[in-house]
Amino acid sequence: MVVASARILFDKLADIRETDTLVFTNELGLTIEKNPIEINVKRGANGKPILTEVVV
Repeated sequence: MVVASARILFDKLADIRETDTLVFTNELGLTIEKNPIEINVKRGANGKPILTEVVV
């Protein structure tokens, strides 16, 4: 059961795959390693990628 998730936004089209491990440090200095649950590319009206959204 998932109780919390994080949404990370990257500029333009980021080369991130479901098999990658993302490592980040929160405000308390705790380092967290997670695999992406969902990867979405947000595109503009012209079809070019604006953001890559990664849910962990």
